[in-house]
Amino acid sequence: MASNSTGNLVSVGQIMEDFGCSERQVGRFVSMGMPKTGRGSYDRLQCLRWYARKLKKDREEIEKKKAPGGLYHEKVRVARAKADLREMEASRMRSSLVPVDICQRNIDIQFAVVRKAFLPVAAQIASQLVGLNRMKIRELLHKRLCEILLRLSTGEDFEKALYGRVRSRQPGARGVKKT
Repeated sequence: MASNSTGNLVSVGQIMEDFGCSERQVGRFVSMGMPKTGRGSYDRLQCLRWYARKLKKDREEIEKKKAPGGLYHEKVRVARAKADLREMEASRMRSSLVPVDICQRNIDIQFAVVRKAFLPVAAQIASQLVGLNRMKIRELLHKRLCEILLRLSTGEDFEKALYGRVRSRQPGARGVKKT
């Protein structure tokens, strides 16, 4: 089907211009299967058809690699997973990550401290509420609950539960007033 008329025969320079490449790349294309009619002579039409097929094949391979589930996406996923693992390991080494069991233990202790602070409120304040109107009862309850919340906000009750004592605090640290 291809024509071998001398009107289609061109030099390597014309192929370089058509393809926008170097003479060395034209040689690589020949080794990849691009047709050549003779020494330094090429059938322009056959070469252009070959190049179009090559570009289409290259594009299809790129699209296949980039398709979901393709090699490209798998490599990206693996790279991200490895980066996440390195970041978590670095965070653990910097002690910015705390193991789950320690967090759970601390949450359980904090819950117990809060529960211990609030449960006795009814028994402690009940005798003071007898005979008072709703507004006065609300005021006393609010005052007592705010006292409990203020005490809990210092963290001392949590430290006592965790360490059996309150650790010394530096002035300026959270919950410690500067003098």
